[in-house]
Amino acid sequence: MAYGPYYYITDWKNEPSQETPINKTNLLKIENGIKEADNRIVQIDAKKAELSLVNTLVREITLDPDTGILTVTQQNGTVTTYDLAIEKVVANFDINDDNELVLTLADGTQKVIDLTRFVYSVDSTATISMKILNRTITAEIVDGSVTMAKLDASIQMELRQYMLDAQAARDLTLQYQNNAKTFRDQTEVIANEAVTDIAGAGGRVDETLTEFNTLLMNGYFNGPMGPQGQNGEQGERGADAVVTQANGAYAFQIREDGHLYVLFSDAAADPPPVHINEVGHFIVRLGG
Repeated sequence: MAYGPYYYITDWKNEPSQETPINKTNLLKIENGIKEADNRIVQIDAKKAELSLVNTLVREITLDPDTGILTVTQQNGTVTTYDLAIEKVVANFDINDDNELVLTLADGTQKVIDLTRFVYSVDSTATISMKILNRTITAEIVDGSVTMAKLDASIQMELRQYMLDAQAARDLTLQYQNNAKTFRDQTEVIANEAVTDIAGAGGRVDETLTEFNTLLMNGYFNGPMGPQGQNGEQGERGADAVVTQANGAYAFQIREDGHLYVLFSDAAADPPPVHINEVGHFIVRLGG
């Protein structure tokens, strides 16, 4: 801290004046002043800098504005110079017609810089499309370009399982398709055989009916006439139909629905001797 004034001089008067007597009070004032001065000297000595340190302190700094040389003089007389190279400081800059940056230094020399060194180029790939718009670089994934190898391992595993399931379903479908073709072919064969059998049965039925009608027309089924019974009351007129009398016990009738019916009395002991066998033939048993 800075020291302030402590001791004030006494305006001593010579004898015979008694204004400033040499007594205890005035002598103690002198003693106290000497003691304070001693204390301050001790404190200053304790806080003073070493001479070796003081000698390294800067005493003077000068700068030559033309050369940019900075001269530093220390307390011990040592002089150190520093070249600030102000002649290399850029004094002006411009861009030429070749889009090059031209720097003009303080000493008049020029340095040309290719601006393309500051421009970054980007390349697109089959997977990533790169774009630069307003100095902003963006990257986009090309549609349909991501392969299985670029997917997460768990997704790859899941997709492969889907593929295996699809292949299994495809194989099963193909098996069902082949079985269906086999069943279709077998069904066509059976159907063709059935059509052939039906056609043959129809032909045999036609032949049987033709033979039956021929025999009927020739009187083959006519037996001896029995005694005439008592005439009963005339009944109501029945519906028109085609009836062929086979004998006195049963008759054949083709009705409007086109079906052949065999008519016989409920009191007949035996059924008519006609039937259709297991292969579709119409059988009429003649005689005993």
